[in-house]
Amino acid sequence: MPMLMVSGRIVMTTATNKIREATKIVTAHRQAEGAGFIVRRPFPSATLTQVDPFLMIDEMGPAEYGPGEALGAPDHPHRGFETVSYMLDGEFEHEERYQEVPSAKIPEGRSDDGRAKVRVVAGEALGVRAVIETNTPIVFQDWTLEGGADVTTTIAEDHNALVYVFGGAVLVGDDAKEVKDGQLAVLGAGDAVRLRVADGAAAPARLLLLAGVPIAETVVQYGPFVMNTKDEIRQAIVDFQTGRMGEITRTAEVSHGSSAE
Repeated sequence: MPMLMVSGRIVMTTATNKIREATKIVTAHRQAEGAGFIVRRPFPSATLTQVDPFLMIDEMGPAEYGPGEALGAPDHPHRGFETVSYMLDGEFEHEERYQEVPSAKIPEGRSDDGRAKVRVVAGEALGVRAVIETNTPIVFQDWTLEGGADVTTTIAEDHNALVYVFGGAVLVGDDAKEVKDGQLAVLGAGDAVRLRVADGAAAPARLLLLAGVPIAETVVQYGPFVMNTKDEIRQAIVDFQTGRMGEITRTAEVSHGSSAE
């Protein structure tokens, strides 16, 4: 997508851009998940249940584990939603049901002045496009903004959008509302997002820019099942208990070279 530089600011070449402003800012809380690993979760919470079409955001780590000490989540099924897991540093592997994309294959864009960098997991920004496809159209972008960065990127008007900061602080919108590490901003109506970092900032800002077309359906959630009605939840539980969701089998080597299931 063509871009031009105006007063040191990256803008898209659409003359009618309406900048989205932060309408709500929430702070993530910490809680234990899975086998006991700690997550930082901006929603769902008492102050923000969901941002359609997004159901949940969990930030895990950083944490260091020795051999055999890593904590994960027990085997479990999913129904009714898609999960995107994005590793900032380190490595892990999902057992099934995922499109695996190594870091080297995630497209990366950079502003002309070099102060803004984006890794595009889903959607498009700064002239680069993601390599994965999702059933529901979404934007999933990892931005790094150095001091003095001022970047505006387009987001389709029919998407709900939000910004989650996991390092430093960023100024959102023309109103320049500050969103700090561990905070999430829900963005209002518009077709563009403006992100800035003050000159002389102590550290770069790291954030996720997320957006998606709202589904506008009733959400009923029970554990790893997200459906529209309680009857569908009950059916999902029955399907799981009767093996209709498939079975997980494992093999492990033993000393004499055979395998045990």
